[in-house]
Amino acid sequence: MSKRIFPLAAIVCAIGLLPAGQPSARGAGSGTATTPSASAGEPSVNVEAILAALKTIREKQTETQKSQKTRLIQDLQTRAANPATALEFYEAAVKATQFDGENHAQTQFIEWKKKEAAHLKGRDFQNGLRLHLNYLVLTLQRGAGTEVKALLPALVACVQQVRVELDSGNQDGILRGSLGDSIFVRWYQAGSWINGIDGWELTPGNVDGIYSKTIQPEFRRLKDPRIVEYWDARIQREAGQAAKSNLSFDAGKFDQVRKPALLWSRAEDVLSIGQKNRAAADMFALIKNYPTHPDALKWVAQLESVLAGKPEAAGGAAAPVQ
Repeated sequence: MSKRIFPLAAIVCAIGLLPAGQPSARGAGSGTATTPSASAGEPSVNVEAILAALKTIREKQTETQKSQKTRLIQDLQTRAANPATALEFYEAAVKATQFDGENHAQTQFIEWKKKEAAHLKGRDFQNGLRLHLNYLVLTLQRGAGTEVKALLPALVACVQQVRVELDSGNQDGILRGSLGDSIFVRWYQAGSWINGIDGWELTPGNVDGIYSKTIQPEFRRLKDPRIVEYWDARIQREAGQAAKSNLSFDAGKFDQVRKPALLWSRAEDVLSIGQKNRAAADMFALIKNYPTHPDALKWVAQLESVLAGKPEAAGGAAAPVQ
């Protein structure tokens, strides 16, 4: 309790209420700024002292919030270590956010667990839950100021695990939902800690969005050849999806429109990591092979810029393919 009173007491002491018209003992002669009385009976205030007190309060609040974030990150990492601890943590979050304060809360919570037992014990939910927690940890770390370069190994590993889950058919909402709706974020009231992070995707299951917003820009900055591997894997995955379709239209559209667009983005990223000759050759081959593509004229203009050595052409930021 005393810790909460102290900042307010500091401000009250700093204000230094004085009768109207009476100069402060630290007034003009001492060089300390005070506000003039606006009207009879209105007290003067010690501006410098108030600002100093506010600075102290702000610094204390910032340090407290930093400590809270650190503790939350550590707690989430521990809970995500295995399915049992992750599930226990999830159940605690549900109890705290949905049943706390209700009449017969314990009974209602037990009934909820029985009703949801099959789902809670399911492989898709438990794997999705751990990946949800892992990605939430990375998001909180990024929101706390950790650079993407430092997070990159863990981020790539997490996304690869998410891709495996999605490819295995995991459709659980805990993996595909936004962290903005996370039960853990609501429980810890941590929405302000994850919202508005520049260049960061909030949905753990949106693999291509995570690559587009965070991983690919860092790969480009580092001239990392793994950016090309990403495009190869994506093209192969989408080709497989098109082949599984029973509609010949889907397969034809992929071969004639979608695949060339993906290959062009791949060529742009080949350029982004400094392989200009290889990129130009790939771009020229695409223009020759797909002269009627909807983007063909734009491709021609871009390749001309690349060959002319224009800085904007060699900038290396491939536009995400939708």
